[in-house]
Amino acid sequence: MKWEYKALIGIIVITFSLIFYAYNPFFSGEKSTPQQPTPPPTEPQPVPIVVPKHNNTSNNTNSTGNFEISAEKAKEIASKPGYTTREPTSGSIKIQGNDIEVWIVPLYKDQKLAERVYISKTDGKIVATEKF
Repeated sequence: MKWEYKALIGIIVITFSLIFYAYNPFFSGEKSTPQQPTPPPTEPQPVPIVVPKHNNTSNNTNSTGNFEISAEKAKEIASKPGYTTREPTSGSIKIQGNDIEVWIVPLYKDQKLAERVYISKTDGKIVATEKF
């Protein structure tokens, strides 16, 4: 065999080796690193807000003190312009060591949960808000 043929065969072998090496990652299966799992979100902590004291001439509590506002009334109290309210859920929240029975009213803006308002069942005051 002439040296020209040997050189041509050598060049072809080197060319195919380079092509094989270059395209090997596309055919060798999944070699990407797996995504690290994101840690679960931390438990949201309601932030107490300061409600200004004012003289309310319409006192709706009865003499026994067992008054409880309705879910609809809680929606009215929590409503804000530009937000839509969804159905309140009943729950309790611990503020400064005291358990308070509340209505939890979600407020949505642009179809996303923007805020949760915690309204006391006994007096109808906003005891905490949680923004997202």
